[in-house]
Amino acid sequence: IREEIIPGPDIFCYLTDSLQTQFLNWWARWLLLMATRVFPETSKMYMAETWQEALPSLRALDTNGCHMPTPPWRIMLIMDLLEDTSMLTEGGARFLHIERERALKTFQILKKQPIPGLEAMFSKE
Repeated sequence: IREEIIPGPDIFCYLTDSLQTQFLNWWARWLLLMATRVFPETSKMYMAETWQEALPSLRALDTNGCHMPTPPWRIMLIMDLLEDTSMLTEGGARFLHIERERALKTFQILKKQPIPGLEAMFSKE
């Protein structure tokens, strides 16, 4: 998922004034936080061929231990960040402007989330 949402973290390093390892460590912690206490509906997960098909099958558990009827907001957020556009690594330099636009959109979405640790990462812009 990290490579599909952020194939090249350089623009994020620039926007957050951080080193690549620092940003990627934060990004890995963020993804882990988003996936905490989320479980797949097994039959739907096995049939999925892409992340876009697999993520809607993830569910949080309610207080009775049953799967909620829809994915939690944090999974929906990841789905919003996974756009169906060509990746820089797949298309070379001709897709560079698309990746910059995606990175800026992703950056704005992440900045607005009520997630612990975001303030520290995005306070330098």
